[in-house]
Amino acid sequence: MNRPFMRIRKIEVTVASGATTGTANCDGEIIGFYPTDNSDTVKSVSVSSGVATVTLTAAATATDKFALIII
Repeated sequence: MNRPFMRIRKIEVTVASGATTGTANCDGEIIGFYPTDNSDTVKSVSVSSGVATVTLTAAATATDKFALIII
């Protein structure tokens, strides 16, 4: 990545109750994440074609929210 400066920002991804994935628009690279509300076990966090996806190991027991740190 060749950028004159790095802009760090945060986006939120929500996984609805009963779902296994949640998505949000993402225009950078994920450098970290943390739960902000309810926290089921995360299987993976990825970004592809401008979309960040959080995938859980099983269906969410309640609505899960995650903060993703992006550069």
